[in-house]
Amino acid sequence: MSRDNTAPQPDGRVALLEQELQRQRQECRHAQQRLQILTDLIDRSPAVMFRWRIEPGVWPVDYVSDNVRQFGYTPDDFIAGRVSWPAITYPDDVSRLEAEVADYLARGVRQFHQEYRILTRAGEARWIDDHTVVVADDAGHPLHCEGVLIDITPRKEAEAELRRTHAQLETRVEERTAELSRANRALQESERHYRDLYNRTPVMLHSIDADGRLISVSDTWLAVLGYTREEVLGRKSTEFLTAASSRRAIDIELPRYFASGEAHEVPYQFVKKNGEIIDVLLSAIADRDAQGRITRTLAVLIDVTERKRAEEALRASEVRFRVIVEHAPDVIFEHDRALRYTWVANPVAPTTAEDILGKTDAELTTPEQAAFVMARKRQVLDTGIPVRFEVCLRIGEVDHWFDTVLEPTYDAQGQVCGVLGYGRDITERKQVEEALRTSEARFRALFERAAIGIALVDLEGHPFAINPTMVRLLGYPADELRCMTFRDFTHPDDVALDETLFQEMMANQRESYQIEKRYITKNGAIVWAQLATSLVRDEDGRPLFGVGMVSDITARKEAQARVAELLNTVEQRAAEMDATISAIADGVVIYGSDAAIHRINRAAEEILGYTPEVEALPSMERLERLQVTTAEDVRVTPAEYPYQRALRGETIQGSILAFTRADGQRRWISVSAAPICLAAGKCIGAVATFSDITPLRELQQRQEDLLYIVSHDLRTPITIIRGHIDLLEQELRKRGIDGELGVNTDTISRNVQRMNTMIQDLVDMARLEGQQFTLNLAVVELQRYLPDLLMRLRGILPVYRITIEIPEDLPPLRADYDRLERILLNLLTNAFKYSEVDTPVRVRASRQHDDIVIAISDRGRGIPPQDIPHLFERFYRASGDRKAEGIGLGLYITRLLVEAHGGRIQVESEVGKGSTFTFTLPMA
Repeated sequence: MSRDNTAPQPDGRVALLEQELQRQRQECRHAQQRLQILTDLIDRSPAVMFRWRIEPGVWPVDYVSDNVRQFGYTPDDFIAGRVSWPAITYPDDVSRLEAEVADYLARGVRQFHQEYRILTRAGEARWIDDHTVVVADDAGHPLHCEGVLIDITPRKEAEAELRRTHAQLETRVEERTAELSRANRALQESERHYRDLYNRTPVMLHSIDADGRLISVSDTWLAVLGYTREEVLGRKSTEFLTAASSRRAIDIELPRYFASGEAHEVPYQFVKKNGEIIDVLLSAIADRDAQGRITRTLAVLIDVTERKRAEEALRASEVRFRVIVEHAPDVIFEHDRALRYTWVANPVAPTTAEDILGKTDAELTTPEQAAFVMARKRQVLDTGIPVRFEVCLRIGEVDHWFDTVLEPTYDAQGQVCGVLGYGRDITERKQVEEALRTSEARFRALFERAAIGIALVDLEGHPFAINPTMVRLLGYPADELRCMTFRDFTHPDDVALDETLFQEMMANQRESYQIEKRYITKNGAIVWAQLATSLVRDEDGRPLFGVGMVSDITARKEAQARVAELLNTVEQRAAEMDATISAIADGVVIYGSDAAIHRINRAAEEILGYTPEVEALPSMERLERLQVTTAEDVRVTPAEYPYQRALRGETIQGSILAFTRADGQRRWISVSAAPICLAAGKCIGAVATFSDITPLRELQQRQEDLLYIVSHDLRTPITIIRGHIDLLEQELRKRGIDGELGVNTDTISRNVQRMNTMIQDLVDMARLEGQQFTLNLAVVELQRYLPDLLMRLRGILPVYRITIEIPEDLPPLRADYDRLERILLNLLTNAFKYSEVDTPVRVRASRQHDDIVIAISDRGRGIPPQDIPHLFERFYRASGDRKAEGIGLGLYITRLLVEAHGGRIQVESEVGKGSTFTFTLPMA
């Protein structure tokens, strides 16, 4: 029989046992390391882990984490029985906690949480958030409780502000093993205990591998997020974050964690299975292999959603508080014990909080007022009793009355440490009270001195208080009136109405009434009066007496009769005016303030081509249809149309416009418009007149054409004559022939020039009268313009005789350069023509309001008084004017040019002493 060589030899079995023992020791060390990691994580957490047996009234502690020291106790204090949990529970909370726990156990509740107070070893009361899990045996009988205690005192004290709290698990596993079997049992017990604590802990726990995938999650993690383990294990933890949190974790937090191996209170947002988002703080620690590589991570997640909401609520509450304080009608302030202002809200202008803080009332108001106020504030500091009083304080230069309330403030030890005050500005109320007292005096004076009659009557109509005006109105003495009723001095025809209305007022059918009625005075005269009557009632609405106010309207009644007569006259005049407008050959349109047509005569309808339908259109649409242009063919905007300008207060005279009617006819019109204003100056409309000048325009065009032809045809032979004269003079000079022939040629040249000037004057006159020219306005500085003009006139006029007087600060004017030169040349030529040789001609300029005044003076023989009114008329020649040349258009054209600039011209002259021509131009 052969021997089985495969059976292990004794030495081989020992080796196998040693290997197995080595493996189990290695596993034990790994388990101890994990337990140590968990213990370290729990010990760094503010959350206290506990386990106690279910024995009501005693609750002996089997285990408590080391961080119970934060309350001044050690774990041994509880485990050894030196301190019991009921003994450190706040006395007022013991019975409630016992009752709640008894109720939970009776109902089979296996997980619950409570909030209560405990006393630290120093005697300080701290609020605790207790999350408890009830552990039962296989039969379901409760054995012990275990869970987490979190100090929530800051949240309680801040009334909604939560401080970050951490609930970290803590466990402690005694490591006692002497031999392999005991180590195995301890390891198994430790692992089971770890799994139980890990799964049943009331905070969220999860573990991830080196790739970030979930390898374990606690029951609380699943319960909070709403998943099952099968749905989450193997998935990356970042899949359960919001998009923003996931990016932050991948890009920032995870690289930082894998570099350090630790993470503390990192804020994330997790998404529950139902889509709800919660806020958590994640703390994590890494488990490394022998080479230092992170193999797995244990993370504790604290749900801070409620705290975040509380923080947001706190911020909102702070905003609301700030808004309430800032918009409160009261001045709110605080003092320290030295009565210095430490905080103030809503100070009374012009002072600001910066002006007040750090100061006392003695530095802010008068000594007397400060002494009064500070005495009451010291009273509050000394007694701790609030006070209320009214005080007048000087703020700036104004006294303000305040209804003031002072209350004590307390420090942590309950000692009065300052004063909180509220001051409501009652200055207006004080003023009203004073005004009320003044008003009562005024009412009494008003009653006695009122210009209208006032009577207080009882419910039977007997006057019991009558003012002097009422006495004078009726002519009865006051004592006699008190024995009468209002019926006795009312006209019989007016008694019934007055009686009826008074009874309706008594029956509460009306509050008051006003009527016009007649009174019969003591001497029998009839007086018309306006009566206003009302009742005075008590708090229950019962009538007490009546108040009658009587105004003498006899004069008004007589005036109304006269107004009726005037109204008939006005209606007659309106009819006459309406007939006049209809009969006028020119178009007349009256516009309302909204530019709507109120009245249009037949002539205007014919000129404008309006139909009733067009007249009803809005103003802008009517104008767009006409396509209105100026004489220069520039489109007129609706806002610049004459009646629109008149509605803005302007007056327009003879504005020349062209438009196209609806039937295609092109018409020229002269439009004048003016505003219609009330006596107070308010513009209520406008009136516009339209003259059809189309035939005149056509005539002017033909005149212009004829004028052009005449001026052209006349100038052609003149030009030929002038050319031949020049040739003749040249030939005479070549032959040396002068004398009488030279004089004759000069005479011909002067008369040719004279004829050319007369033709130009005729052309200019026609264009000026027909407004067929435009001004090229520019800014002109006379200080430079006049010297330059004289330089150019040296060969034409004896400019050496001209003196110029212009102030250096004379403002510039606005004029057409060429037209201004024509004005000055005409006046200077006129001055030289009618003055003696070598006598001076003076040119002066000055400012008058918004105009520049230019005066040209000579020392000639002057102008007779009878000629001055006609001097600027066309073709006018002064009497006795033998020397004058031309056809009498120079001064006429000069006047037209000045008026075209918006100026005016006049002359002052004295025979034998000279003349002064003065004209104005607008300042630039």
